[in-house]
Amino acid sequence: MVLEAPTRTADQVVVGFREQTAGVSGGVNALGARAGMEGTSTVVEGSHGVPGFYDLEAQHDRILAVPVVVTVDEEETHRSHFMTRTAGRGPAERYLAAFPNIRRVQKYIKSQALSHGVPVIPNYNLDQALTALMDLVVERATSRMAEREAGPPAPT
Repeated sequence: MVLEAPTRTADQVVVGFREQTAGVSGGVNALGARAGMEGTSTVVEGSHGVPGFYDLEAQHDRILAVPVVVTVDEEETHRSHFMTRTAGRGPAERYLAAFPNIRRVQKYIKSQALSHGVPVIPNYNLDQALTALMDLVVERATSRMAEREAGPPAPT
């Protein structure tokens, strides 16, 4: 189920990316449902994990979903990540040729996060980004435990 309404953008890169994300969303929702049924821990990550395209509330009573978007705001740092990530595994040139489009997609994903109340963690430093991510997960897990210990709200 895609929750996000169609966009009115004329940016064909974003339109194409949204179509890809919509195609992936059914599988991600199914993964959440399966993890809830089986009681397994699952991490789903990837550029198509765009806020607004997944129904995280459907399994609220069975899973702890912690959506987050990690961005690299500084352009040259972002570019260097592709060089590091592809070292010895393939052509970085392909990513670098598409870099302006990658930056547009990141901007779109970040705007989706902000409009859906999803935290955005800037990745200036890997250790700091991981610490922020772990802190967020622990905070959400602690809040969920407190909710469960408090029990359901009293009827009004």
